[in-house]
Amino acid sequence: MPYPHAVLVALLALPVAAATLPKAAPEEAGISTGRLQRVSSLMRRYISAGDIAGSVTLVARKGRSQLDGKRLVSRKTVELMTANHIGALPVWNDTLRGYRFGLGFRVREDTGQSALLGSNGSYGWGGAYGTYFWVDPQEQMIGILMIQLMPYAHLNIRPEFQNAATQAIID
Repeated sequence: MPYPHAVLVALLALPVAAATLPKAAPEEAGISTGRLQRVSSLMRRYISAGDIAGSVTLVARKGRSQLDGKRLVSRKTVELMTANHIGALPVWNDTLRGYRFGLGFRVREDTGQSALLGSNGSYGWGGAYGTYFWVDPQEQMIGILMIQLMPYAHLNIRPEFQNAATQAIID
């Protein structure tokens, strides 16, 4: 198993009253309909197979996962996605001190500045309603938090989840 310390935590979706979101064509967001359908199909397969961590694992393994005999993401693409693309520009949020941004991910560059346990080179992202994931290549660890709650910041669940999971590593 390439990630022996893999962590997957799924919390039951909490009922949240939410307004209906407006709909837009994928092209309005700069995504082709065909590409969106392929990604959607892939995600449905992961979810149907009970493998919600599949897309995170795909990136964590630097694209080595395959579906239907095709390589989906190259190693060089993942390296580009998880590299710092903002240099020393400050990040606006105190919880992201020590991080910079790649292409689609926050990327940890300064352990001393970060409020989270983990390693330099780790990366991840968080969703608007509390979902969260991170990959720590040095520890060979992924973490996925699945919640649907707004607001969620008062729970401090994201940092507590990552810190607790990282503290559970036994060397």
